[in-house]
Amino acid sequence: MFTQKEMTRLRLISRGKKYGFQLEEIKEMIQLFDQDPSGIKQLESVIQSAQRKMDEVEARIEELQLLKKEMNDWIINFNEELEKRKKEG
Repeated sequence: MFTQKEMTRLRLISRGKKYGFQLEEIKEMIQLFDQDPSGIKQLESVIQSAQRKMDEVEARIEELQLLKKEMNDWIINFNEELEKRKKEG
């Protein structure tokens, strides 16, 4: 039903959304291929965009690891307080 070009576009859109790219960013990547059928400009753009996205992911992972540590510390503190109150009560 779809041409090879259309299937490639659909895969690019699907992957782009999976990796957190905005539709406008995906659209720009597709348009670059239309302008340069060799794919060089598109690949350069994708590499730059992917590196930016990777940096965002790394930052988010660091934030989540810090949050996890903070939550774990709270759980430890709450358990210690609970044990203390049980002994007193």
